[in-house]
Amino acid sequence: MTIIPDGILKELGLIPRGVRKVQPTDKNQSSREYPAYYISLIINGSMNFELQVISMPKEYTLVGRDVLNQIILYANGPKEIFDLNSSE
Repeated sequence: MTIIPDGILKELGLIPRGVRKVQPTDKNQSSREYPAYYISLIINGSMNFELQVISMPKEYTLVGRDVLNQIILYANGPKEIFDLNSSE
């Protein structure tokens, strides 16, 4: 699941469009419900994703499997190459 910072949520003036149940990584904690928002995420000008996201008090966006399962990332650190492509 993709998570956006609360600050972006406020800047965009997004309105909740449902609830998303989230299971924490700590299996000793019970799942929690968060307000869900719908966004369009455009990567590299050509990859467009319509997503349901939640927000948290973070300074960064956490790109979830809902996006990562649809892209191919090629990274070669020594050659300083980084490329993203759609898996379609």
